[in-house]
Amino acid sequence: MVILRTDTGRGVALLSPWAACLALALLLTSAGCFKEPAAPSWDVRVAIPLINQTQTVLDIIAEEEYLTWDSLSLDSLVYFAISDSIGFGIGDEIRTQPVSQSLVLEVGEFELGPFGPESLSVGLVTLCPECEPLLGTTSPVPPFAFSINPVPLPTLEDFDSLLVASCLIIIEMQNNLPIPLDAVSFTIMSGGTDIAGPSPGLSFAPGETQVETLQVAPGSMVRNPLAVIVAGQSPGSGGGAVYIPEDAGLELPVSIFDLVLIEAWAQFDGLSVPIADTIGVQGVGQLDSARIYQGTLSGWVASYLTVNCRVDVSLPEIRGPSGQSLFIGIQLPSGEMRTYSRVLDGYTVRDQGGSPSDITLSVEGELVLNSGGQTVHISQDDYVELHIDMGETVLDAAWGILTPHTIHMSPRSQQVDLPDGLDAIEWLADPRVLFEICRNIDFPVSLDSARVTGESEGGDLVSLSVDSLRLPPNPLPVVACTTFVFDNSNSNIRDFLLNLPELVEASGTAMVGDGLYSGSIERDDSLHGRITCTFPLILSLRADTVRSEPQAVELSEDVRELIRDHLTRGEVIIIITNHLPFGAGGTLYVGADSATVFDDPLLVVPESGATVVSAAPVGQDSLVSSAVADTIVLGLDESDVRAFDNDELYTGVEVVFEGTGGQVVKVQVSDYIRFTGVLRIVARVKGD
Repeated sequence: MVILRTDTGRGVALLSPWAACLALALLLTSAGCFKEPAAPSWDVRVAIPLINQTQTVLDIIAEEEYLTWDSLSLDSLVYFAISDSIGFGIGDEIRTQPVSQSLVLEVGEFELGPFGPESLSVGLVTLCPECEPLLGTTSPVPPFAFSINPVPLPTLEDFDSLLVASCLIIIEMQNNLPIPLDAVSFTIMSGGTDIAGPSPGLSFAPGETQVETLQVAPGSMVRNPLAVIVAGQSPGSGGGAVYIPEDAGLELPVSIFDLVLIEAWAQFDGLSVPIADTIGVQGVGQLDSARIYQGTLSGWVASYLTVNCRVDVSLPEIRGPSGQSLFIGIQLPSGEMRTYSRVLDGYTVRDQGGSPSDITLSVEGELVLNSGGQTVHISQDDYVELHIDMGETVLDAAWGILTPHTIHMSPRSQQVDLPDGLDAIEWLADPRVLFEICRNIDFPVSLDSARVTGESEGGDLVSLSVDSLRLPPNPLPVVACTTFVFDNSNSNIRDFLLNLPELVEASGTAMVGDGLYSGSIERDDSLHGRITCTFPLILSLRADTVRSEPQAVELSEDVRELIRDHLTRGEVIIIITNHLPFGAGGTLYVGADSATVFDDPLLVVPESGATVVSAAPVGQDSLVSSAVADTIVLGLDESDVRAFDNDELYTGVEVVFEGTGGQVVKVQVSDYIRFTGVLRIVARVKGD
């Protein structure tokens, strides 16, 4: 028995001697039958685009000078189109009317003071002359009555005389007598005239202090110094003895408060007169706020005072980029004038309110008088005149209600190439003009005077009359477009086109804002549009052949190598798709030269002549409803395929139209015939 072992020495089988000899013989016999393995091979399929060409109705018309035209309101061809023909940018168009306003800043009734207190002492002897022996003694004091003559007060500082609109004189009397007083009254004299009092009678206990307020009669002249009349009575000491000091008497401090004057001869150092007025800005509407793009506020200040002053004025509704109010501060000598100017570019304006049609701006501040320590005369009628000029101000943005603004649109013109053979216009039974208008303006827009004027070859002018175009506001952050269609029912388009215009111009004006709608507008906002004149088309077409422009075919070197060395078979596949209401087809030409592709082709598909695809089906509206397609497959022998192994290769289509047989058919812009062709080759390649 023979034991066969693995490389490891482990036995794997046990054979008898006879079986072992047989196995050895088989092994020796089969060794002579082995061959070297063959290299693999496989087919490679390559599709090479040859042609992809579409001819539309517009292309067909361009080739035909003999087309007949009829009238029908179907899908349309463009007669003329003017891009961005009507339009405008807001730019400098939103602006205010000029403001020229003078504000008379009268001194008016003004305040001075308070003045005082100035104290007046009245001794017992002045009140009761017979009591003089009692001074310094302890004695009974008899009853007595008194009414002293006007006693001048010490001179009050800072004024000579005052013409009073209102005034309060305060007397604070202290009874320094050891006896009571009854029915005490006060009267204030000025220049011999009673100006206040007598006051109601007061009762004073010994040592008591009371305050009396006297109202000066309006229109009274208060002159320095004032005088006081004091009247009253005393019951004395009631028979008892009291000590009577040597200085026994009355103390009467006198002050002037709440002094409102009509005029004065006085010193005015730091006298402040408030300023409060308004100015109105016209021409833009009741805006809540606006941002100024370009503007200036200027003017002058003139003094009609007898005293130097300082004018400090602010317009709080006009604020600069940092938020500060517009301020005007001017030192103004007596009787002189000064000018000022402020650039408003970049400022914002807010309406103070108070007017339904203006931007109302408040003017506030103060007029500060300074007499330099001198006594001068000031009257309520004295004034300073502040003149404000705010020229035509261009707004960068506005928010609120905008009054109607007329904006002129820049004219646009377009030459019109009339179709060949257009000797009459009867075919225009249903022409249309489309106004496509796009805008980002958040205000109503009216195009009340948009004009489209056509000029014929002979110079005749006819304007297209259309209804006014009204566009709603567009509050969105994107552009909104609206299309208006004008035809024979709402315009004179037929008369316009009968003039056969060769030059068309669009112009006019737009109205932005209506005085009611509250929106917003910015300088960069705009409106633009396109005007397109279209007409429906019926045509009758005779049978004809049209050659396309040759197209270059790009073949890589790898593909050309497959054709030269590995080609097994090839074919050309052509698909003709017809979306025309009449039969059409064609022939594919392949050539090595674009100039001779039709006259000296390398290959023609099909060789038997043009393949014509039947007319596409039409619907109830007589328009093509779907396309018809035909596929042509042409097998190529090796010599045909090798024609494609050229440095340059071109294809062209000879299009055949069967025509309409004298009948008119309805066509639309989307009608077409399309040719798609590929070269498909199969090559056998082998592996290494």
